[in-house]
Amino acid sequence: MRNKITGEKALLSINLEKLEDGEHPLVFSLPPAFFDLPTDEVTYPDEIRGRLRLTKTGDNLSLLGKVEFTTEMECSRCLNRYQRELVGEVDILYQKTPPHIKYAKSMSKHTRKVELTTEELKVVEYSSTNLNLSPQVREAIILALPLKSLCKEDCQGLCPKCGKNLNEGMCNCSDNTLLRR
Repeated sequence: MRNKITGEKALLSINLEKLEDGEHPLVFSLPPAFFDLPTDEVTYPDEIRGRLRLTKTGDNLSLLGKVEFTTEMECSRCLNRYQRELVGEVDILYQKTPPHIKYAKSMSKHTRKVELTTEELKVVEYSSTNLNLSPQVREAIILALPLKSLCKEDCQGLCPKCGKNLNEGMCNCSDNTLLRR
């Protein structure tokens, strides 16, 4: 089964009652607004493109693939705007939550601190017959964003005295030899 999901009204929602065991490729191209992405410091000039594979084995499902997108950001050193292609990795295991466990979790009054392993962080529980993949795709996009936005790895930034972009050449400030990064 090959799904081509396009358009703003399309949902990354899977009806599990109709989904047969096996591999199901999912290909989509959706506007960034569909995923409600943060746009304070980043803009997304093109659609978000995804190539995922949903594998169903009984009540367990795995979602693997890549999400590709273009960002436009401001360099944190020189303040120039630049575009960069980024790739987010999707690797999620969906496990059905038994009804008695779901009820017990909602009735729990005491919370305790538990340290989760990397593998446990990849597990998402579900209990309905429809599975919305959008939150996990959105998470992969956000996790692919750089912590520090740099137009290039060796960006020299701005002179703290005169404000000249040092990528365009040295300035005439007296101690500019100390400014090299």
